[in-house]
Amino acid sequence: MLNTKIVQLLRVMPEQEVKAFFKYAAGGVGKNSLMADLLALLKKHYPDELTDEYLSEAEVAKALREQRSKSVLPKSITEATSRLYSLLEDFLILEKLNPKSAAGMEKTNRQKRRDLLMLEIFQEKGAHNLFERKSEQVRQLVQQPEYLSIWSLFDQLYLNHLLYFSTNDTKKKETETGQERLIVLTRLLDDFYEAAHTLYQAELKNRENVLDDPLPVDNHAKLTVDDQTAAENRPLDLLRRGLNLAKGLNDAYTDGAKLDTLLAFYIEHGQKFSPDLQMILHGYCVNAMSRQGRNQDASVNTAIFEDWYNNAALNEMLHHHNLLTSNRFMNTIATACVEKETDWAEAYLSQNGNKLPDTEQEVAIAIAKSMIAFHKGQYDRVHQLLALRKAVPSRLEARARTFQLLAFVEQDAGYDIIMDHCKNFQDFLSSHQDIGESAKVAFLNLLKVIKAITNNKNAKAVFEKLDGEPIMCQSWIKQKIY
Repeated sequence: MLNTKIVQLLRVMPEQEVKAFFKYAAGGVGKNSLMADLLALLKKHYPDELTDEYLSEAEVAKALREQRSKSVLPKSITEATSRLYSLLEDFLILEKLNPKSAAGMEKTNRQKRRDLLMLEIFQEKGAHNLFERKSEQVRQLVQQPEYLSIWSLFDQLYLNHLLYFSTNDTKKKETETGQERLIVLTRLLDDFYEAAHTLYQAELKNRENVLDDPLPVDNHAKLTVDDQTAAENRPLDLLRRGLNLAKGLNDAYTDGAKLDTLLAFYIEHGQKFSPDLQMILHGYCVNAMSRQGRNQDASVNTAIFEDWYNNAALNEMLHHHNLLTSNRFMNTIATACVEKETDWAEAYLSQNGNKLPDTEQEVAIAIAKSMIAFHKGQYDRVHQLLALRKAVPSRLEARARTFQLLAFVEQDAGYDIIMDHCKNFQDFLSSHQDIGESAKVAFLNLLKVIKAITNNKNAKAVFEKLDGEPIMCQSWIKQKIY
């Protein structure tokens, strides 16, 4: 036991901190346990007798045998010592995050670390109101650091990353506020890189001066094929490749080769990424497949459902890490319904509806239920579900209006009713700038086709004229006009 990690740490810890640990550990070892006996032995010999004379393996075994009136196996002593050391690690981490046990700048720094960690926890647990309130407190701490450090820049970068990727209010991503947050993130990243790069370059130059021998400019030997393959599979290189592929796909959504490359990369390496990055890459793949599949057969939608949405491992990860957004929830329901998997959609809704952010849960569930009812031909129920909806984010309201309108068309509700709803929907889209331009065009194109159907014009020609443009509810349109 003399050379164990716990003894090495106790030797270098301040006496007051060691005594606090003994008090902390006493509540976690249980009475009459081997851990309790080891803790008592350490307390007895602290601080001056943590030596070979008292804590050699033989001496510890002897002391425990006398204390417990029976021999103790060496393996049992090792296991108990390891668990006791884990308690010490827990204690030290809590102390590191405890602002009450520090003063001055260190107190502020500890509070900042603690608050950033709590933000992570609130986000993971889905405590959205607490997340919003805490984020305002943390913002003040990170934006006004008491001392200059490259890590103070990193704290600002990390806070803004958490804010942008929070599932609490995805509406913010789709507005100018979301764009502003991304701009802030890129600026903070540039600031952090510039500060860190300058520091490390200064250190590198200092090494050259100390060694009085400039380092070679290029000390990278030419890699063999095997070395190159190994290098490309290093974590940092995989991260860069994945994000570069995603960016390239976003630059050219209609490039089938880029989609195939990202899909292959995701299938091979996706599990190596953090859950939030997996979902970002997953979203890019699904969006690109949807866009590229608009002019293809129904097999694309089938592949999206079977491989991406009806995926137990992915859905469990979403639940476990609180990554389920209202958008993904309703996209899953919509895709399942198009595939005539309404029973699956109802089961998914029942299992996952209560996991959505509180601010959008009620209306998202109502819209999801209306989509299922629509695909079951229960058009009156669509109107019942959506009639009493409360004020909701614009993107959800647009979905609700879409299925109300489709239900009226299917019911042949009459020219005036359908055209009035088309006009109201069009006015709604023009007055809400927080709906993305691509989504707005897709809704407006759907209205063009509905107007053509209602006016008994050649809806097929109108639809085919929109070839290559975004348009909502293409599966329904094709069933209606072909």
